[in-house]
Amino acid sequence: MTNKTLVLTLSIGTLLLTACGGGGDSENNSNSGDKNPIKSNVDYNKSETIDLITEPVVSLSKKFENPVIDISTIAMGIHYQIIDPKNEGYKISCESGTIQKNSNGSITLNNCKNYKVNNIIDRNMKNFIFSGTIDNKINNNETLTQMSSRYEITLSDFSMKNIDGELIKLSGKIIQNFMRDKTTGIIKAQFDVDNMENKWIDQEDNGRNILTNYHLVEISTESSISTLASGTLQGDENGQKYSVKFDSKVEYPRSSTFSPTIADINIEDFNNLKNAITIKNTIGGKASINAFANGTSVSGYPTTVDWDYFE
Repeated sequence: MTNKTLVLTLSIGTLLLTACGGGGDSENNSNSGDKNPIKSNVDYNKSETIDLITEPVVSLSKKFENPVIDISTIAMGIHYQIIDPKNEGYKISCESGTIQKNSNGSITLNNCKNYKVNNIIDRNMKNFIFSGTIDNKINNNETLTQMSSRYEITLSDFSMKNIDGELIKLSGKIIQNFMRDKTTGIIKAQFDVDNMENKWIDQEDNGRNILTNYHLVEISTESSISTLASGTLQGDENGQKYSVKFDSKVEYPRSSTFSPTIADINIEDFNNLKNAITIKNTIGGKASINAFANGTSVSGYPTTVDWDYFE
C-alpha cells in the first residue's frame, strides 16, 4: 500500500491498459475478523514515523496511483478476459503455471508467469507471476440520463511478483461504482472497502497493512478532479507498527495531477488522538506537513516538501 515498496508498482499503469482493454462471493481474508487496531509502537517525535505513515495515506487519498484500486482493477481485468462470454474468441494461458475456472464463477491463478493472449505473451505482463483467486460480480445499467457500472471484486491471496522476487499480495473485497451523467458529462467514481489486507516484500522492506472502513469518492468534471476519502489504516513495516484514522479532501486541475489545488489530509493515531499529522497544499504547488506527538509540535515541523516526496 506504499508506492516505494515495489518496482513492480511502477508498471501498474501499463498493466491496467492490458487488463481492462479486453473489452457466489469468495471468503474474505483470514484477517477479516481482526477488528482490533494494532497497538502503535512508533515514536511520533521521529520524522521517520511521519514519513512511514504519510506515504500510504497520501496514496489512499486519491484514485490515481492508488495501489489498492490499481491492483484490484488489474485483477478485475484478468477475470473479465477469462470469464466474460464475449471473449470466447480469446485464448488466455500462461507460459508456465495454470489458470483454473471455478464453479462459483471465480478464477484461480497458480504461478501464472507471462500471461498470454492467443498464445502470445502480453508485453505488459511479461516477467510477472500472478497467483491467487479472483471473483468479480458486474452490474451495468443505463437510463436516458445516466450510465452506471458496479464491480464487486473479491481477492483471496491475489499476488503479483516480478523477476526480482518483489511481491505484493491483496486479500479482501472492494466495491467499485462508476456513474456518468450524460447531460453534464460529470463522472462519479466510488470505492468501498470493509477490510483488505496487503502484504509486500521487496529488496529492502517487508510489511503488512490492513485497510478498513475505507471510502473514496472522486468527481471528475471538464475542469477538475476532486476526491474525498476516509478510513482506518493499520501498518507493520519491518516491525514498525502504527494504527491511524484518516480523512482527506484533494482536488486537482483536469490538465495536471502533479500537485493539487486543494489538499487537506488529516491523520490521527487510533490509540492517541494527540498524535496527529496534517498535510495541506501551499502556494507554489508544494505540501505543508505538520506533526504533533502527544499534542506537542514535533521538532522540524511544519515543513514544506514537493508532492512527489510522498511517492
